[in-house]
Amino acid sequence: MKKDCRQFKDGTFSQSYYTEYELAPNEIPSQVFSDFEKSECPVIVQIGANDGICGEQYGFMSWLDSLNNFKLFLCEPLEEDFLRLKEVYEKFGDKVVFCNYAITESSGESFMNLDSRDSGCSFISPSGSVKVKTKSWFDFVNENGIEHIDILLMDCEGYEWNIFYDCMDFDKISPTKIRYEYCHLRNQAEVDRFLNSRGYKIEPCQCDPPFNKVCTLKK
Repeated sequence: MKKDCRQFKDGTFSQSYYTEYELAPNEIPSQVFSDFEKSECPVIVQIGANDGICGEQYGFMSWLDSLNNFKLFLCEPLEEDFLRLKEVYEKFGDKVVFCNYAITESSGESFMNLDSRDSGCSFISPSGSVKVKTKSWFDFVNENGIEHIDILLMDCEGYEWNIFYDCMDFDKISPTKIRYEYCHLRNQAEVDRFLNSRGYKIEPCQCDPPFNKVCTLKK
């Protein structure tokens, strides 16, 4: 499902590429977007939003287009991707909050490793070459007035565990649904046990089972 966004040497994308990847409806959308009525206003947080074109959309844009209202928080620390992200989502106006930082254990600065950039991957690493801004989960939710989260989308190239275990406070905010990329996690079983202990049912993402899982908070 991943696509190489850097195949265009001048850094631009063709209109057909936008249409194919960003705007065309997904035939098998992720089940993380189900169970929400059009009249509702879901709160969505995406950590590792990339540039809005690369990565896994899984019916996300077409689902947003179908809603009357929503509040979306997009977190992306890399400046180049962040600027493209704003171009893609600016059509939704003030329904979207753009956050140019990574979610980590503390607010401040950290580094990202771009060794796998050609594949569209980048990740937090002390040995990284690019300095980025960071925000703790506590500061992120408080500064944005987030009291609950309906959907949490995560694509952090293996940093998901750090966010779950070291950053988030599930006692205060337990997202109703979570879709996270698990393929880069070295401790997949431990992550599953942790989320189970927090009251989540875990299943493969129906449109991309080798890469992503969907967690639903048990009622």
